[in-house]
Amino acid sequence: MVYSTFYKYKTINDYTLDSLKNKYFYYSRQEQLDDPFDMYTPVDTLKTNEEIKEYFRRDPETAALHTIDSFKKKQKESEFDQRLHRKFFEVNQMFHVLSLTPICDNDAMWALYADNYKGIAIGYNVGKDKNKSYISFGEKREINAQRNFLLEQGKERFYENPDLRIVLSPIIYDLSLLKKFTPLMTDPLEMIENVYIKKTLWSFEKEYRSVIISPWHRYEDLKIYYPDEVLSEIIFGYRTSNEDVIQVLDAIRNNYRNYKDIKYFRAVPNRNKFTIELKQIKNI
Repeated sequence: MVYSTFYKYKTINDYTLDSLKNKYFYYSRQEQLDDPFDMYTPVDTLKTNEEIKEYFRRDPETAALHTIDSFKKKQKESEFDQRLHRKFFEVNQMFHVLSLTPICDNDAMWALYADNYKGIAIGYNVGKDKNKSYISFGEKREINAQRNFLLEQGKERFYENPDLRIVLSPIIYDLSLLKKFTPLMTDPLEMIENVYIKKTLWSFEKEYRSVIISPWHRYEDLKIYYPDEVLSEIIFGYRTSNEDVIQVLDAIRNNYRNYKDIKYFRAVPNRNKFTIELKQIKNI
């Protein structure tokens, strides 16, 4: 078992401070992501006679109204296309994602996600067991609603061994692998592979992702609370103000039993080498 650190770049604001104080991961919906194509599944009609026959088998009411040829014409109508898109977006609202990266010194991510070096990168302990990267929530604890909710997601994304683990899967940067959303796609799990696929221009992020499917959180926030030991590092940008540094330190000192074990760094540009270097901050 190997341990490392994965990071979340953040602007320092009330939301970030609240997530630190209350120790939770925020899982985002598609509409909250920076990439408008992220988590999007191309919508398509049924092309072959076999596909349409299968659709008729599943939907006897439609079968009673159409032949294969008339249904092919029906699919070309704008109303049908709009209805199919509405169905996709309704299903898509069930998907929530947590995005992390093993990279803490990427200048583009500091600029995009950490308020142009005025924010922070939050480091979390991540384990690796065989081919799985995961965040451990510690040994099996009391049965509670969150634990049951996560385990119901399925062992490919959450499992116990014996600790409760959040599986982090790497993003694949290749849109040619996307599956299309058709009237036959009724199970949200059929769409989950697409949640791990993005355009190649985002490959610099080297993103890993945890996914939750929840029909109870459509259009709603989804927070997963973690134990103190999950937090391992805080990296401040070289432009982070003293006031914001103090706010972050206070949030950790006042809420984490292991605050003395958490490491602090400052991300500083080395202009001669065109790189970002981490300088540890001690005696905090």
